[in-house]
Amino acid sequence: MSSFRRTLILLSLIAPAAAWAQTEPAGMAPQVVITADRFPTDPEKVTGSVTVIMNEEMQRRQLRTAADVLRTVPGVSVQQSGGVGTQTSVFVRGSNSNHVLVLIDGVNVSDPSAANGAVDFAHFLTENLDRIEVVRGPMSTLYGSQAIGGVVNMVTKAGKGPINGAAFTELGTRLTSNSGAYVRGSEGRFNYNITVAGTYSPNDTIVPARFTPPGGFVDIDPYRNITLAS
Repeated sequence: MSSFRRTLILLSLIAPAAAWAQTEPAGMAPQVVITADRFPTDPEKVTGSVTVIMNEEMQRRQLRTAADVLRTVPGVSVQQSGGVGTQTSVFVRGSNSNHVLVLIDGVNVSDPSAANGAVDFAHFLTENLDRIEVVRGPMSTLYGSQAIGGVVNMVTKAGKGPINGAAFTELGTRLTSNSGAYVRGSEGRFNYNITVAGTYSPNDTIVPARFTPPGGFVDIDPYRNITLAS
């Protein structure tokens, strides 16, 4: 075989690998998954059905609430009773909403004031989230009876490197808005993260127009959410 022909074959093998390396989104794949086994595990070695949505993906698709993120996960159904900020329930693989264990950095955030203990996903913003890990299927052996349907773990961002910060604001139709700012960093083994995020939606009345008398009061029920995390 001539040297010229060997060179062509070698280039044909290298080119697809180089193209794949250039097109793969940076930082989109998690290095470890924690929720499936309760300790850091290589995603390729996890036997459960796990989906991880990184913050880069949330920002690229402009998913501003955890409920919006979970709508994109296979096997997960999100039901909302009205406009932005109304009761939002999550069902995994047909289980009840109270059979889905919800964690923030591994801490159970079930609502003891709710009749069935289910978590209301209406108020979780994504600005301070590093990723959301969703394990579909019964996880009762690891997490107890609340995890019959699955587990949702929202992992927050940690400060890293020299102090840094940023701020943003978005304005949409009918004055719908999203805003946020953060300051993060680390010093040796100590890291810090202070994030504030807010959203506003004017919403619409849920009362049909035919039931509203002329000149009558219309409650448009606006929604405001200001979240401070550290």
